[in-house]
Amino acid sequence: MDSHLVSYNTDTQTVNWHLYYGNRTPIGSNAKLDRDDTDSYGPETTTLTSIDDNATYKYYIFNYSGDAPLKDSDAKVDVVYDGRIYHSEVPYEDGNAWKVFEITDGVLTMCETNCMSDNESARRDTISYDDIYNMRVDVSEQNSLRKIEEDIQSSVK
Repeated sequence: MDSHLVSYNTDTQTVNWHLYYGNRTPIGSNAKLDRDDTDSYGPETTTLTSIDDNATYKYYIFNYSGDAPLKDSDAKVDVVYDGRIYHSEVPYEDGNAWKVFEITDGVLTMCETNCMSDNESARRDTISYDDIYNMRVDVSEQNSLRKIEEDIQSSVK
């Protein structure tokens, strides 16, 4: 499994940058893939050092190997944001791309339902993905230094 963080321009919905194993520190980004797991047992860690005013961030997990369905894995993501920890486990839904969360205007939204997509490429345009969110967390300062750490523990049954 591979983690992906994509930054979009909020106004134009064009991609600013895409962080993944092949682009661990995108040029012009405020993010870094600190640890890339290569043995499929995690964790992977990504740090986002600041939140841009005119950006939307989307984080997802892609079933790179495709050896077993993503929904049958034990994939978990912990997000540390604005001093709080948010935990998510892979939903039992079909698909090879799991949308975990989005940050827009400094608000972190964890994906709770309809989070899986059956796309052949993790480079897809996630802006067009229809998400339903059940949890919103307001963040008081959009431009303050924030750190997001995702610990992904995964194993294929």
